[in-house]
Amino acid sequence: GGLCYYDYADDAFHQIAFDASREKIDQYRVHAVCISNDHSIWFARRSMLHHLTNVNAINTYPLPGPETLLIKYILADSHGRISIGYNEGIAIFDERTKNFITGSIQSPFSLANNLGITVHPIVHFQNDTMLIGSWYAGLQKVFINGDTISTILFPDENETNPRRHIVSGISRGTGSE
Repeated sequence: GGLCYYDYADDAFHQIAFDASREKIDQYRVHAVCISNDHSIWFARRSMLHHLTNVNAINTYPLPGPETLLIKYILADSHGRISIGYNEGIAIFDERTKNFITGSIQSPFSLANNLGITVHPIVHFQNDTMLIGSWYAGLQKVFINGDTISTILFPDENETNPRRHIVSGISRGTGSE
């Protein structure tokens, strides 16, 4: 488990060393990986977001939340922020300010049936909007406005079929936004 890189200089794979943290049980499990516009690597373990700036430097940022928090998806946007999908919501992290903006993602269906949700995948669009898919909270359009996150739920919130509230993939077309 863990995260490895290939070094062409010595023709070998090397494992990135992780510190012991509140993630002891999941110490070597990487839940999500993405590459930012500056070509650096971001990865997430259970409740920690990590920025691999070079082979010997990892900046670590704990996502605020309960012990049960579980990051499932990360994606870098064109502004240098990282969008994080996790159980119960979404977060936006800005490394320049070291701030997380968090938002709960729910639907009438998940609330009525007392179902926990998990956000993944995430697709960014221009002007601080994105689409997110989730288990039991369906497809939602997300708006970031300053330090708040708001959403619009698709499909109809009165839908009772559980399968209509599971979105595990989103494809972004190549047309205009």
